[in-house]
Amino acid sequence: MLYPDKVKMLVDFIRPYVKEITMFTALPPNLNHELQKFRFKELLNRLDGCNISIGSAYPNTAMDIMGMSKPNTWRQQFVRELIKDGYADKFRVSFCLVKKHIEFEHQVKMELMELAHWGVKYIKINELTHKPDLHVGIKDIWPDLKLGPPISSGCSTFLKGNKWPKDLSKKMFKGIKILVKRGCAMVDDVNYTMTNSEKLKLIIRNVRDYLKGRKNYKVIYNDGLVTNSW
Repeated sequence: MLYPDKVKMLVDFIRPYVKEITMFTALPPNLNHELQKFRFKELLNRLDGCNISIGSAYPNTAMDIMGMSKPNTWRQQFVRELIKDGYADKFRVSFCLVKKHIEFEHQVKMELMELAHWGVKYIKINELTHKPDLHVGIKDIWPDLKLGPPISSGCSTFLKGNKWPKDLSKKMFKGIKILVKRGCAMVDDVNYTMTNSEKLKLIIRNVRDYLKGRKNYKVIYNDGLVTNSW
């Protein structure tokens, strides 16, 4: 997103080959300029969806999580601007469970309630996997939460119906989809470890992919060849 024009060219190039194009971004700092805001919105119109990582709905918490030393609220402000301009259906907002910052039930509820107050329609809660010392599991917060089978949406599953924590207001979140991204493995600088349930999840997914074949992505090589596999 530092070069939105190049991203736009890439999207236009791969559009004939795929059914859906989704972008993941933490938003570039240059979005405080009106021209860059316009380019981002123009790009959203070309995409089928976009995941915007903001760290936290609360700027001070986001600063702590991202290690920023100066006040910085432009991510939160820009998301709210997108909603005001009618782009709420084009993106989801994601935040991470992080020890010392977002690790308790009331903190997660505050994040969800604030995003709902903004008018966000799609929210994703992430379990960190690359920093085991900061990892917080969604089951640590809501032990009785029903998340479906191991391969439900890959490593992700939606919260809906009876899967909601009982004391989380359904009225406030009516029409909002909340996705939980489970950690598939814990990775640090030295180790790569997995629980037995995580191993089973990946084994089942690999078998499923082998039997069905993965059709949801394409690989474009330098010579222009487009294939379903690496």
